[in-house]
Amino acid sequence: MRILVAFGTLEGQTRKIAEAVAARVHDLGHDAHLFDTAGSPADLHVDSYHKIVVAGSVHHKRHQESVEDFVTAKLAELKKKPTLFLSVSLSAAFPEGMTEAQSYVDVFLAGTGWKPTQTTSRNRSLNILS
Repeated sequence: MRILVAFGTLEGQTRKIAEAVAARVHDLGHDAHLFDTAGSPADLHVDSYHKIVVAGSVHHKRHQESVEDFVTAKLAELKKKPTLFLSVSLSAAFPEGMTEAQSYVDVFLAGTGWKPTQTTSRNRSLNILS
């Protein structure tokens, strides 16, 4: 199975998380392809992947513009596949910040029109990978 792990990062932490997700995909016996959303998605054929993970971090209450642009550009293809949106937020590190962290996800999804199969902003089992 081919799984795309697209990510946006400002300080490099989300890249590390995306790399860990890709390593887990490999451990499960699948092929993972990392894609930094800061690059041009024009040549990336999302429809050639079985599943897609999109990871973005929150800065100043918003996810990266490059992640938003990627999702918007590839929305039609994303709607046809099992997908996961992985939101990286410091707020999610604390139980009292979970409502705030979820609000960032809600704003992102409403703004892009994307309805991923699964979303998470916490370290939990990622069912989409199995």
